[in-house]
Amino acid sequence: MLLQFLPSVSPSISPTLRWRPGVLLLIALVALGGCLGRDPIEVGREYMAKGSYPEAVIEFKNAVQAKPESVDARLALADGQEHMHDLAGAEQQLRKALSSGGDENVLVPRIALTMLDRGDLDKLVRDFKDRRLSNPEADSTLRGTVAIAYVGLKRMPLAEAQLQDTVATPTEALARAQLLFADGKIADALAKLGPVSSSNNAPWWVLRAASRIASVSGDSTKSLELIKRAQTVVPWHRGVLGEYGEALVADGKFDEATVVRDQLRKQAPNYFWTHYLDAVLLARAGMSEESHAAALKVLAISPGHPPATLIAASAELQKGDLLMADKRLQALVKQNPNSLPALRQIGRAHV
Repeated sequence: MLLQFLPSVSPSISPTLRWRPGVLLLIALVALGGCLGRDPIEVGREYMAKGSYPEAVIEFKNAVQAKPESVDARLALADGQEHMHDLAGAEQQLRKALSSGGDENVLVPRIALTMLDRGDLDKLVRDFKDRRLSNPEADSTLRGTVAIAYVGLKRMPLAEAQLQDTVATPTEALARAQLLFADGKIADALAKLGPVSSSNNAPWWVLRAASRIASVSGDSTKSLELIKRAQTVVPWHRGVLGEYGEALVADGKFDEATVVRDQLRKQAPNYFWTHYLDAVLLARAGMSEESHAAALKVLAISPGHPPATLIAASAELQKGDLLMADKRLQALVKQNPNSLPALRQIGRAHV
């Protein structure tokens, strides 16, 4: 980096002096305008405010390198990595902040939620099923997170056991709603989340879950409202942005969904939701081959994904590849016997 400043050095300085270490250091200090004295955490936060997350992470790593035992530096780096979708890295920094004396009532629930967002359910359960926190709300949030993981693992009695003697928190309410949903009580699950999701301070993960349940209940408008609010809270979260795009499609707002798809193309061109929205929007535009290619990318990440399977099969029917289309659709119907779109397409394949 120093070399780029050398051509501006006055020609009156001899070539020998130009390369002396002290002179180089002086040149660097002048060129940087004295910025070397600034706190890297402060600089990193400025980058975060601008949405320049890679630059922020570099600054926060500098802060950690300078002060490895600093809880503030570790937390700042965890924030930056989370915004860069490096959830494993964020979890590592949160754990190091905890080992450096950070407040367990703040950090342990956040570590668990990070693991939940990453889908690391087994490890989450192993690490925290027996952990208890001194703060009742923090402990309830942790218990709720573990319970949600148990629901994801289809171990409902253990999920219910985690919720014994907990106090009311958004995550605890979400865990109870997940149990109701798993029991087929969709309206009750929505009602359980109603007071929490209507709050102005509702956590994004509760809003996302409520949006999913509303979608299953057939209320696409409510689902869109909830996921839009979640996306406003965490505009950097690719998964939430993708689900927002899906909700826009479900509500018939294709122009807005296209904007979301274009955002994802820039931020994460090889991401699941980028391919999925591509497949949907290209199919709607009549671009059969392109939508088929996008749908295959979705299926490479999530084999058997029902909407992507339907898009791929539809494109195959259009180009006369009846055997491949029929194979996909038969597999889909085996998993979802009541899928009317799949049954209709099978009918087309056998005409």
